Amino acid sequence: MDFRQLEYFKAVYEAQSFSKATEKLHVAQPALSMQIRRLEEELGVSLFERSHRGVLPTAFGQRLYEMSWPVLRDFAAVKRSIQEMSKSDELTGKIKCGFPSPFFREIAVEAIVDFTTRYPSVEINAVDSYSGILHQMIKSGQLEFAIGALPENNTGIVSATILEEELVVVSGHPLTKTRLGSVSLDESSLDIILPSELSTMQPMFSRMIVSEEIRPRRTLLVNSYLGCLEIPRRSNWCSLVPISGALAELERGELFVHPIRRPKLLAQWHLIHENRRPLSAAAEALSRSVILNFQRVQKRWKLAGERRK
Repeated sequence: MDFRQLEYFKAVYEAQSFSKATEKLHVAQPALSMQIRRLEEELGVSLFERSHRGVLPTAFGQRLYEMSWPVLRDFAAVKRSIQEMSKSDELTGKIKCGFPSPFFREIAVEAIVDFTTRYPSVEINAVDSYSGILHQMIKSGQLEFAIGALPENNTGIVSATILEEELVVVSGHPLTKTRLGSVSLDESSLDIILPSELSTMQPMFSRMIVSEEIRPRRTLLVNSYLGCLEIPRRSNWCSLVPISGALAELERGELFVHPIRRPKLLAQWHLIHENRRPLSAAAEALSRSVILNFQRVQKRWKLAGERRK
């Protein structure tokens, strides 16, 4: 089994037709059929069945496709990256990407500004939305990549947990004697703003309320990150947000930010993209820039905690 045979197999599998696959590969149909036949002989199984609906994969063909596409995807990514490097020392192209609102506000914006200064020939189309919506946009091909929480239904995408940060309580008045004093969420003393079902974190919060790991006095569902900051600023409500989305308010002294003592809540951010589409060199460079900026933000939070002690 060689790489060319896998490419031919993949083309037939996705086209469900030998004739359409030959058009895509620009090869003669006898040559394509011969390579598929040799692959089947080597494996000792039939990979396709012909029917009135076209060429359909057998169970063996389905399994081979599932196992071989990561190899083909990675090879395509290497080829694409080298070709882009050989054409120019300057990154070019278009990037369509997305970030959740808290992440966008403090981390992605600065990374994008820095990236566009370094690579003026790259056109960026950035979206600010809930992780669930970003996930749908990845699957529909509207975005090349996104960084966000991973929904439970994540078929069809490649994901990797790249970043993790703690959630904190944001309020417009002090909940403890100090601006950075820690609080517990199981003491029935807080009016808490929670995200609605549009957020991928909503199921987690719902389960923790049912199990009484979180015991709010009252809850308010808000579909706006701006609202999660402005409502606490003007009332006794407080919000649960990732530290990256509240650090600027803490540093400016505009809001109180409290670490959570019980239970520990973490936001996991994933780099996600469609599983059959490798990232371009420009997209990889931008994602690295975002990750570096995230790390800088976390260092600022650590320093704030050390100054508190």
